Order: sequence, then C-alpha cells, then structure tokens
Amino acid sequence: MKKYIHILGTVLIFISFTACDPLIYLAKDGKEIMKTHKIIAILPFHVDYDLKNGANIDLKTIHEQEKIDGYYVQKQAQGFLLFKMNTFSVEIQEINKTNSILQKENISYDSLPSLDKTFLAKILGVDAILYGDVHTNKVMSEGAAVAIDLLTNFWAPTNRIEVNATIHNGADAKLLWQYNQVQKGGIASTSQGMTRNLMQDIAYHFPYRNLK
Repeated sequence: MKKYIHILGTVLIFISFTACDPLIYLAKDGKEIMKTHKIIAILPFHVDYDLKNGANIDLKTIHEQEKIDGYYVQKQAQGFLLFKMNTFSVEIQEINKTNSILQKENISYDSLPSLDKTFLAKILGVDAILYGDVHTNKVMSEGAAVAIDLLTNFWAPTNRIEVNATIHNGADAKLLWQYNQVQKGGIASTSQGMTRNLMQDIAYHFPYRNLK
C-alpha cells in the first residue's frame, strides 16, 4: 500500500508540472560587459492572459489583474535572486525603490514595454535592466482566478505559462541575456506555483553567477 501511494505521488508530481529545458541566449561579449555591472533593477513584468470565452468579463478587469500579477512576478523574481545573492557579482536594486522612482517619474506600468532601456537605467541609477513578459491561460491570484473563471465559464484542464526574461545593458540597451521557458501544469497545478518555479529557474540560470 505504501509503495502504491509513493508511485501515485510520483505520477501526480509529474502530471502537475512538465517543462523542457529553457532556451537561453547570451551575447558574445555578454559576460565581459556584465562583469562591469554593479547594480541591476528588476521591472514589473508584463503579464498577458489568454482567457477563453471572455465575453462575460470587462477587459478592464482583466487588465487590472494582469497589472497586479506583473508586480507579483517582479516580487517573486527579487525573492529568488536575493536568496542566491552570495553567488552573484551584482547587487539587486530593491523593487520598492525601483517602483517608487518609476512612479515619481510618471512612468506607468503600461508604458514599460515601449521605453528605451538606456533611459530606464539612467533614471533608476542602475547598470542593467531585468525585464520580461508572462503569457498564461490561468490567472495567478487564486481568488481572482476563481472569480474570472466563473465569469468566463472557462476552467482550463491544464495551466500553461510562458516566461520570457531579458537583461539589457544600461549604457547602450544592448540585449545581453535572454531566457525563455514554457511550463505546463495539470489539474493539481496553480499558476502561482508554476510562476514561482519559473522565477526560481531564472535565478538558477542568472548570468551574474560566479562572475566575481
């Protein structure tokens, strides 16, 4: 019986999360440039929900939830990166400071994707910018997920999250590093849990590791 339970648990874990190895790009001179960096800022991520049958819900409501979860992903990224700070050659600007400066400069969440990374690095006082986007078919916040699923009449049998994260050089906005990963989860999975897994994986592959 114990053996059966152990096997069943292993199967459930496998069903809950499946993912291939991430696709990672590193510029030819990326490591040499990153060795000169002292501090990097993490921006709120751009979140995009691919919700089926969304005619019953206001698009503004969905967008507001995307914004909330964009800041949630930013917080998760900071948390996992700080946990491994002793292996990195760069400091992480505290996200409250980052967001405060952006607000003071009247830079909105919606404007971030179109703004020049050199401009952002300058006003934030950092050497590089970590930014990214998340595409998913399930809302991350569990309470909001239930409410939106009811309004859209859509209960996805599987979760699917795609994360694309980039690091741009502050001096010239050059793309130094890019991470892309798609994760699929089963019935027992949550978007929050999958997002945390992906942010943990980004921290594991963070290119500033062991550059000291």
